[in-house]
Amino acid sequence: MAFGAATNHSFSVKAYVGDEKTLLAFNFRSKDDAKGLAGFTVFCQPLGQLPGYYLQNELQFEDPSKHSQVASEKPNSTVNAPIQKFRWIHFPGTAHQGGLARVWRIHLHRHTALL
Repeated sequence: MAFGAATNHSFSVKAYVGDEKTLLAFNFRSKDDAKGLAGFTVFCQPLGQLPGYYLQNELQFEDPSKHSQVASEKPNSTVNAPIQKFRWIHFPGTAHQGGLARVWRIHLHRHTALL
């Protein structure tokens, strides 16, 4: 199984590419680096396709209006409802194979771009 990896300071992500799916694995060097973590936002940009898109989370805030939201995105978009696991399997389908992904770690008072 092929994979790509990126690290930014104490945060890293690996993307394990399979047949029409990708496993994203997030990690921190220490528990202290993850303090205040709200989750992860993932933006995909398929090769040769515009615009890109945010992955959709299975969960969303009970009352999204009580949280900062990007109005142009759905409440369960990972930009509005960050992934709260250290792994995520993405099934983009045959139309969205290949391309780039940007991952952000979202903390309660800051965020950091990774890819």
